[in-house]
Amino acid sequence: MLLTVNSLSKLLISLFLLLTVTACTTSLWADKYYQEELTGFFIDEKNQKLIVSGKQYSYVFDLEQELKSALLLSRTVLMQPSFKQFSVSEKNQIQGQFSLSLPDDALSNVDSQQLNNSGFEENRASFVMLGKRYQLDGKLPQVNLDKSIKIQIKRPRKGAETVGSIVATPVAITFDAFVTVPATLVMVMIMALGSP
Repeated sequence: MLLTVNSLSKLLISLFLLLTVTACTTSLWADKYYQEELTGFFIDEKNQKLIVSGKQYSYVFDLEQELKSALLLSRTVLMQPSFKQFSVSEKNQIQGQFSLSLPDDALSNVDSQQLNNSGFEENRASFVMLGKRYQLDGKLPQVNLDKSIKIQIKRPRKGAETVGSIVATPVAITFDAFVTVPATLVMVMIMALGSP
């Protein structure tokens, strides 16, 4: 079968259009990420929460004892953090894998019992992180990182809900809290104020 110049050019144009459409479709379905720059963390002892501050958002995670011990240990011993497979859902739920690694030369400076209590196996501790993404209103009394850490977080395919807020004051930290007054109390107050 011999191809003429005309049929060859039609074939090449068709092939080009097919590849272009395929590439466009692939990019439509590709995962989307945003970059977050982590600047510090705060351990809320009262509520047993870990609050991680970023330039765009703050992230609140439940604080397990091993994670707490590992984070406190990381303030005295040089460790290498690692963040893998972090993603946020449409409801602003965030999850991912967080690890801390000790260099081999630092192992001799740390008590082995302290490492075991911090979740370390050999020179590494890994934690599955589950939490929620918030906007920070105020300033946390956080431990600032020596150097900010940039991580990639997978976005949901559909838009996320409105991000909740963390209100940080010198007295308290509140997560999307509001006060509800029972309806009967409101009615009693209205009747008391309305009567002579």
